[in-house]
Amino acid sequence: MAMVSCSVNWTQTGNGDLRCNGTITEEPSQLDQLNMILNEVYSFDLDIFGIVMGSLIVAFITGHWAGKVARILSRT
Repeated sequence: MAMVSCSVNWTQTGNGDLRCNGTITEEPSQLDQLNMILNEVYSFDLDIFGIVMGSLIVAFITGHWAGKVARILSRT
């Protein structure tokens, strides 16, 4: 279990969760572990970026040309 300390006091909420009414401090080793987890979860993925940007570009070009076709067809 993590070594967490609360600067004021711990209180228990109605659903059984513990809540700190002050500042929470952790050991540096656990902060390093938390930092590693956050880097893995929120890291930038170039493959996903390429898929999203490609989809957005294709959607824009398709919409642009669909608008042009609708405009040309409405004239005739």
